Amino acid sequence: MRRCLAAILVAAGIALGVASLTLLPGDGGRLEYLIQIVDPRPAAESEMPAGLRELGAIRAVVASPAAAGEGEMQMVLLPDLEATLDSSDTALGVLPGPGELAGMAGVATGLGRGGTVLAGRRVVICGVLQALGQPFDGSVVMKELDELESELGAAGWSLHAHYLIPAESWEEREAALGRLSGDSLLLPVPEAEVIAPGRPPRLSRRMRLSAAIALICCGLAVLGWQLRGLSRDEIGRRLGRVQGD
Repeated sequence: MRRCLAAILVAAGIALGVASLTLLPGDGGRLEYLIQIVDPRPAAESEMPAGLRELGAIRAVVASPAAAGEGEMQMVLLPDLEATLDSSDTALGVLPGPGELAGMAGVATGLGRGGTVLAGRRVVICGVLQALGQPFDGSVVMKELDELESELGAAGWSLHAHYLIPAESWEEREAALGRLSGDSLLLPVPEAEVIAPGRPPRLSRRMRLSAAIALICCGLAVLGWQLRGLSRDEIGRRLGRVQGD
């Protein structure tokens, strides 16, 4: 009887695991629901509207190489890199130090730690980022420096300001997009492009919380079933044997 029950519990656990992989959304990165507003004007001529600043937008300069065949990587230049990224965002290495001409490689770039050449300049890649979402995954992320922007412009790179609005959930993303569509003054120019590639989760936050509570209750029920009929001394002896092994 016990073997049959154990087999049923194992089968139920496998089925539950398969269902979880099927239903639960995959990890799209910490900035999965990030909204980008692309200013079509050259970066030097762009300015963030006050309304976007009130929404918590972050200004970034995205630099793209003049020719895709050169093997150059897109770069994301942040005025305050430490305020946008932290040590938990790194899969390998550390964030660049103050005043250091170094960058972080996005997870999709294929770059590792070490030196590389961007726009004819040697750049040290001091770390690799976790999966964060666009535009970081396919880019080299560096601190915004006037000297660096001048060199990239002289090398023929296009530099455009992107205003990044972080959103921690699908609901926050939808609320921010609603404000953007309802107030044209939030856009830097009418021709600005709004990029919001995130997808809605398969399960709502309430359903995920309910599923987590149900799983915890099932686990406690299984534990209680296994320990039924045992005295405190017997439980202590069993735990002692497990720790001894």
